[in-house]
Amino acid sequence: MSESFNAVLVEAREKPIVSMLEDIRVYMMTRWAANRERVLNYPGNIMPMIRKKLEKRTSLARDWRPYWSSASKYEVMCGLDKYVVDLTAGECSCTKWQMSGIPCPHAISCIIFKGLNLESYVDDCYKKEAYIMCYKEVIHSLNGLELWERTQYDDVIPPPYRKLSHRPVKKRKRRAADEDNRSQTHLSRKGEVQRCSNCGGVGHKKSGCSQPKKRTQSSTKRAKKNAPKLAPGQTVWGGRKKNTTPSPTNLPASHTRKTPPHKAQET
Repeated sequence: MSESFNAVLVEAREKPIVSMLEDIRVYMMTRWAANRERVLNYPGNIMPMIRKKLEKRTSLARDWRPYWSSASKYEVMCGLDKYVVDLTAGECSCTKWQMSGIPCPHAISCIIFKGLNLESYVDDCYKKEAYIMCYKEVIHSLNGLELWERTQYDDVIPPPYRKLSHRPVKKRKRRAADEDNRSQTHLSRKGEVQRCSNCGGVGHKKSGCSQPKKRTQSSTKRAKKNAPKLAPGQTVWGGRKKNTTPSPTNLPASHTRKTPPHKAQET
């Protein structure tokens, strides 16, 4: 309840003390009036959340078979499981009825077997009369600053504003008990051994590795894949490769092949 109330006052906590208290008072005044009006128009006797729990336990009670022992005591059985229920004392050997004030499935099976009213065995704190008693008091409205009574004392001046060196904290500090309430969208790495992907050592990451970084095969393939496609003879900077092999027209005279005389006469 305190955490829910603290989440509503996130904006009010940043204001001065008087303004913060006024926001809290207005919020409580409107909330109490809305709850008071809502409970008066509620048709049932058991509050909605408790009624849902009662219906869920009633659906589980059909698996249990009660055996009448005395005026108000029963032995409830389901397979090899057995529990003792005392309707007069409002007790069950499973202790769920005593702890919550709501009849457990074992007790509900006995109540239905006897044909009694189920709501009469629910604790009075879950009923409509108790809810009305909680909100019967009224938080009265107040006038503004102009109509407040003036006193002979000096006005209370707020302390000088001191700007912090860090971002103001709005969320509460997490405790050890909140570890189980964390988001389960990602797997936890708690207890795993930290191993470097560069050198294979234990206790540090690749970013803090002192060994020279290796050029992996995947990075080489990625570089080749992202390399631009070149035309035949074209270089990366846009030019063309120089032809180092001499063409037949540029060959020196000593390298030219002369046709034999007998070949020339035949042609």
